[in-house]
Amino acid sequence: MRVTASRWLIPFLDLLADFLNQDLDRGGLMSDWFPNSWSSFLKKADRISGMVAHEFGGPNGKEKAAGVQLELLRLLQSLIEGKPDRDLYEALGLLVGLEKHIQLSPANKKAAQAAETDYTPLRMRPGRRFFKIHRTKWALESFPKVLDARGYLLSIMEAALTEGELSRLRQCRLDTCSKFFVAKDTKREFHDDSCKVTYFNKRHLAEKYHTKNRQRKRELAEAKNKK
Repeated sequence: MRVTASRWLIPFLDLLADFLNQDLDRGGLMSDWFPNSWSSFLKKADRISGMVAHEFGGPNGKEKAAGVQLELLRLLQSLIEGKPDRDLYEALGLLVGLEKHIQLSPANKKAAQAAETDYTPLRMRPGRRFFKIHRTKWALESFPKVLDARGYLLSIMEAALTEGELSRLRQCRLDTCSKFFVAKDTKREFHDDSCKVTYFNKRHLAEKYHTKNRQRKRELAEAKNKK
């Protein structure tokens, strides 16, 4: 079953996944597949959020990013892998308790005329909702007050959580990969097809070993009984 709801979140979650995959101690990815990953991430971030690219690409940017990454990983552990306990409650409280801006903006020319302001096209983004009334279209925004890169990334998590789409952000089942990715299909469990093939090859080899081991034990038991 392919997920179609809240598609506008995908590029933001992709950015978040890329950030979480960075090995900021060595500058490459966790898997070391892409040695220029940090510069690639900053370029991608610049297309989506200049704030993130500017802060993390500036002086001491990697040190700041490492602290934010650790905080987000701990949050995700509570939200995705955790138990219904105090840690989960505190993680939810941090996200939904972020200080909010609320803003109403015209989203078509008739709405701009009603508001007596210039019309500027608006796109979907975290915290922005659209509604229509009397042929006017409006954008209602309720979003965290983003003051820095940490706040921006937290706002993505908050939007995914409140939209019911945080489960799209997953880690690859292959233990030698464990990269974060955005599951556009609800059944997807692996970062890519090569990880899926490797995982099931290992599993089949292990099952074959256990099958042979059980067969050997049965043969030994039967030989012992015959004596």
